[in-house]
Amino acid sequence: MTNLIDQLIEIYFECEDWHNTKLTRQQSENYFRKLLEKGNLITYSNFKWIIGYIEYWRINLDQLGRILSDQPFYPMDEDISTGEICYVANIFIREPNRNSRVIQYLKTTLEFKCRNCKYITGHEMSHSKRFRIFKGGTKNGG
Repeated sequence: MTNLIDQLIEIYFECEDWHNTKLTRQQSENYFRKLLEKGNLITYSNFKWIIGYIEYWRINLDQLGRILSDQPFYPMDEDISTGEICYVANIFIREPNRNSRVIQYLKTTLEFKCRNCKYITGHEMSHSKRFRIFKGGTKNGG
C-alpha cells in the first residue's frame, strides 16, 4: 500500500494543478491512506503505475449542503463512507489514457460501489459548471 500512496502523492503534487490549496506531504499521505482504508478510492494501474483514479465520498445531505455553500468541510474529520449521496471529489487519468478503457473501468466500478446511493454528483471536468447530479441506483444514472 505504501507504493500506491507514494504514487498518489506524486500525482497530487506534480500532475494536479487545479487545486486551489495543497495539503502538506504528511497530510496528503494521511488523506490517501484514509481513502484507501475506507474504500473511497478506485484506481486503475498497469500493475506497476497508477494510470487513473477516482476519489469519491459517500456523504449525506447536510455534508453536500456544506460543500455547495463553501462551508467548512474536511473529509478527514467526516464520515465519508456511509452517506446516500456519492460525491466525486476528484478524477485523474494520465493524458495518453484519456478516452480509453480506463474511463470505462473507473466509471463502471464507481457505479457498482455507489449502486445504493440516491444520487451521484461532483464537479464537471471543464469546471465551467460547478456540479452535475445524476439519479443513482441505475446503470445510466436515472
